[in-house]
This record gives sequence, structure tokens and C-alpha cells, in this order.
Amino acid sequence: MMRRLAFSALLASLVSGCVSVQPPVWSAPAAEADLNYQQVYEDWTHKKVHYDQLNAQTTAEATYLSPRFIAALVEHQGESEGLPEDKVKALRAARVSQANREAKFLVAIATQEMRWDDLDQPESTMRIVLREGAREIEPLSLVKLSRRETTVQRLYYPHIGPLSNAYWVTFPAPVDPKHVVLRIAGPPGYVDLTWKSR
Repeated sequence: MMRRLAFSALLASLVSGCVSVQPPVWSAPAAEADLNYQQVYEDWTHKKVHYDQLNAQTTAEATYLSPRFIAALVEHQGESEGLPEDKVKALRAARVSQANREAKFLVAIATQEMRWDDLDQPESTMRIVLREGAREIEPLSLVKLSRRETTVQRLYYPHIGPLSNAYWVTFPAPVDPKHVVLRIAGPPGYVDLTWKSR
């Protein structure tokens, strides 16, 4: 009887929306912590689609390379590639330190018109910025992945679709790295990808 009541209470709370999902943790855990890469990847990868009536004009999906994500990624890569433990620890420390000093993203974009996706061109029709209130921050660097690089990175970032172009985009460290808004805008419209963490 008690089990049935407990289950009913849990079900009621789920239906009413009383069970809230905690935002992901931004900082990297202790070196000995065991992270589930798939779960951390899902926590830090967001997707938005801009529609014109019923047609998808721009699809943007991006992973924010937070310190926690980097820690999980390096451990996952080390395990997948059979790297020595000492090398994984050194790589993890260096890349987590770097992630604390910048805001980096792996961005995959697919547009209805291929000519719109020209972020890597000197006078591109599209733009990508970090937004802090009314202020927009331009990237420090933007590098388009080659086909070969895309094939490799898709093993770790499966959101890179066959019709997408992928970019490494790096910004200076934001004022509040736990609340980040990435805007991708151009002729078909714009999308905002927002990350909130704790």
C-alpha cells in the first residue's frame, strides 16, 4: 500500500511539473571523477531551427566546450584511442585550463540555401556572435572543418549532420560563462542558442 501511495505521489509530481531538471554543472570535476560522456554531451549541445512559415530555413546545433564537457571529452577520447593514463591526465588539465579562459563552440549549420552558409568568408552574409545583454562579442577565431576533420569529429559530436557545415568558433571569456547566448544570424533570420549552468 505504501509503495502504491509513493508511486502515485511521484507520478502526480511529474504530471504537475513539480520535478525540475537541474542545469548542468559548468566546472570540471576532480580528476578521478567518472563522467558519462553521452550525458555530458547532451547537457552541453543545443539545437534551434528558424522557420519561414513551415519551411526550415536555418538549423543550428552547437556544443559549448565548457570545462566539464572538456573533461568528459578528453576522458572519452583517451579511452576510445587507448591513450596512456598519464597523457590523458596532462591533456585534461591543459584543456580544462584553456576552457576556463575562453568560450569555444563546435557549431553545425544547415541552411535551405547553401549560399547562405558562408561564415568562413571575409564578407559573409551570416554572422555569429556572443550576446551579453545588448552587447555583441565577435569571435576571436572561426575555422571551418574540412571533410576529413568533419568525419573524425562526428565520432565525438554526432550532431554534425551530412548536410551541415561545421565550425570551431572561439570567443574571449564571457563576463558570466554560466549564462551564454550564441546568436547565428543572416538573410533567412536568426537563432539564439542559450546555455545556463550552475
